[in-house]
Amino acid sequence: MIGMSSDSRLNGLFGFFSGLHKPAIKKAVGKVPNVYATVGAHSPDVLASILAIEDTIGKSSLSKSDIETVNLAVSEAASCDYCVAAHTFIGQFAGLSQEATKQVRAGTGTRRAGNGLYEPATANTIIDLGRFKDLLEEAYVNGFAWADSEYYNGDINISAPILDPKGTPVAAVNISAASSRFTLAQAKTELGPQVIETARAISGSSAVQQLQIMHKFRKT
Repeated sequence: MIGMSSDSRLNGLFGFFSGLHKPAIKKAVGKVPNVYATVGAHSPDVLASILAIEDTIGKSSLSKSDIETVNLAVSEAASCDYCVAAHTFIGQFAGLSQEATKQVRAGTGTRRAGNGLYEPATANTIIDLGRFKDLLEEAYVNGFAWADSEYYNGDINISAPILDPKGTPVAAVNISAASSRFTLAQAKTELGPQVIETARAISGSSAVQQLQIMHKFRKT
């Protein structure tokens, strides 16, 4: 059972559910999750950052079920029982069936098919949860993430996070390279340091403040 708090001061910040059939969820839940009440009580700025990220993602081209699929997969990978329970619940309102939820938690599939389940986008799409965890650890150590023909064949991507002063990711720098011009090893060696350097330069500039203002503006 998901713990809830009736703290009315946080209801106005309940952007977590924006875009996910808000009336239906509010009717079913009616209160704010304890994790948000706790975070907000200790650090309103952190809570505002979390909600700003959720709000930005909610306004992206990703569907509601896509967003909750990612949330649920990350929750499972992080072994966060609270998060898994929360996103399993929210996923119902986002259109995830019980079978789709089981497959997401099992780490199988990444692209939505007609039956609500997920399948690889290409032969290179990584769907093994253990492999995905290894890549997350690699990205943490190297400072950048990569993808090789996982959604489009022949497309290599190298990305590094842009951080606000508190270390919260607010955006990313991404370079897409054609596999006809780069091997994955070359892209990681040559482009990896460039995206890290660029991301760090932006992180230390006024551009981050502009991003934060943009997020706040989008919420109003």
